[in-house]
Parts: sequence; C-alpha cells; structure tokens
Amino acid sequence: MATVFHVSGFYRGAQRMLGPVLEAGIMTSNTSTTITDANKGWATDQWAGHLVVHIRPSGFRVVRRILSNTANVLTLASAGITQSTPGDLYVIMPGEQSPKAQMNVLVRSASGSLGAGETTTPVTGLWWVRLAVIRLNVTTLGLPDADDEVDFYIQTSYNEGTTWADLENIHFSNANNGQTVSKLLVVGGPQSSAVARNETDGTLADNTKNDLPLGDRLRIKTAVTGATAPVYAYSAEAALYA
Repeated sequence: MATVFHVSGFYRGAQRMLGPVLEAGIMTSNTSTTITDANKGWATDQWAGHLVVHIRPSGFRVVRRILSNTANVLTLASAGITQSTPGDLYVIMPGEQSPKAQMNVLVRSASGSLGAGETTTPVTGLWWVRLAVIRLNVTTLGLPDADDEVDFYIQTSYNEGTTWADLENIHFSNANNGQTVSKLLVVGGPQSSAVARNETDGTLADNTKNDLPLGDRLRIKTAVTGATAPVYAYSAEAALYA
C-alpha cells in the first residue's frame, strides 16, 4: 500500500526534529543533482545557498547545498541525492550564510509603461515567514486628469491561492501626477481583535491596511481608473524573516 504524506504535518514535525525549516514538499522527480516539485512556484534562486534535506520513507537523510533554483526545480551544488520514486520528502533549511533565516525575493521586476491593471505571478512557499518588509518602487505616475487613479493591492492567500485577501491598498491619484515614489509595508503577526476582518480582493479602501498576517504566498494586483487611461511603471521586492 502506498505511503501518503501530509506536507503540513510533516513540516511541523521537521521543525521539531531538524530545527528551522523554510520550505517542505514532496518530490515529483529527481536526479542525483536536482529535485523537482511540480507543485511549487518559487522565485528564481529563492533558495540558493540554503540546505536541502532529502528524507526517504525509511528515514534515510541526505543533506546538500542548493546552488540555484527555478520555479519548481532545485539544483544542488554537489551530487548525492539518492534516486527516488515520486513521493519522497524534502525540506529546505537555512544555509550557513543566512543564520537569521532571512532572504530577499523579487515580487515584480521593473515594468515598462503600463496603462491597465495586472496581477503579478505569486511568490509561493512563504509559510515559514514571520515578518515581511515589502518595498514598492513606483517610477512612473502619469495621472494628468482629475479622475485618474492607480491602486496597488498587496495580497496574500490562506488557502493556497483559491482566494486572495488584500493586506494593503496603496493608492495614487491626480495629486501624485509625475511623482516617483517608494513605499515600505511591514507585514507581521496580527493584533488580536474582537471584530472579524473583512476579506477583500482588490476592493480595500484607498490607503488602508488590513491587520492580517502573511499567508503562504504573496502577489500584487493593480487597478487603473480614469477616462484617458493613466499610465504607471513599478517594481517590488520583499525582505522575508523567519
């Protein structure tokens, strides 16, 4: 009978046995120098320099340093991962050069001039993050008319991307026409509250922050209003801390 693993439970157990765990998953394939998990959507080189532990059902473990990664493939600095059958487990742990378990990820590379809203590709695998500092760099704001507006919704998900929740709406209007702006948003644990928080997706009020923690993924959704199609350009990155 096939062994069935539940990643969330395994992740918690690995934390207790191995120490700080940044990511966990189930291999869909591997070679001696690569691990593939088709269910992931990592940022390029998000895990470079960290350590990966290959754990087989027998309990046998192999540790290797990660040289680089794509959206769903880890490339290792040296061979040694045992050829496995799909379903073997792995965990990613902090490398020696990152003892505080901190990393920077690109949320949105520098855009060209945009005249419509967009949704960025989510950065996933963030369940280990306890604090995030998100930097939004807006390099173009062409909002010449009174009704021109651009909204940047910083969003997360608590159900693996089925639905999305606004963390903050950073709003720009005609008053910001021609400006270059950098904004910092800190996302940590929520404050306790007797009032339930509304879950919104691209509808949070202008310049409002929801008191919610970061889920397992992060993205930005933008929205543009204005009869003469205002334009904007931006990039975004996040510093993540365990």
